[in-house]
Amino acid sequence: ALNVLASVLSRIHADTATRWLAAPGLSQSMMGLGVCAGLGIVGLMVARVGGGDIKLLAALGAMLGLAQIGSVMIVALGVALIYSLLNLALFGRLNFVTRIIAMRALEVVYFRRLDLPATTDEAPSPEQSPRLHDTVPMAIPLAIGLILAELLHLQAWMGGGA
Repeated sequence: ALNVLASVLSRIHADTATRWLAAPGLSQSMMGLGVCAGLGIVGLMVARVGGGDIKLLAALGAMLGLAQIGSVMIVALGVALIYSLLNLALFGRLNFVTRIIAMRALEVVYFRRLDLPATTDEAPSPEQSPRLHDTVPMAIPLAIGLILAELLHLQAWMGGGA
């Protein structure tokens, strides 16, 4: 039975197999891998994204391809933003972080630099609130983004096909 299956598979063209599996082509897959791995490495340097999240992001890019990963990333980043805001609100630090972000934005707009101290006397002490994680795990937002992007057909809305 395996010999028959092997001979059938050897006669089927690679494009047919990718159409059956609804997989992106090799070039789309490699571009998705490269872009997502690059975004993950930038996230590692800037936002302290974990190594497992980088591998997950690169794998999603390879499996979905560059054309489909955009809608998943938009939804995943929206879910991560909501998660972060809820986390800050639950620990009572939302107001403090919002003021720091506003000060930094005004500093960049008016002074064209980004070096003001981010400390203030009104910040909750570590004894008053539990320590927040330094990183946001992206596995759950990426999973939710993958499901919602498929359910909402975001790729068709973005002009990427049916």
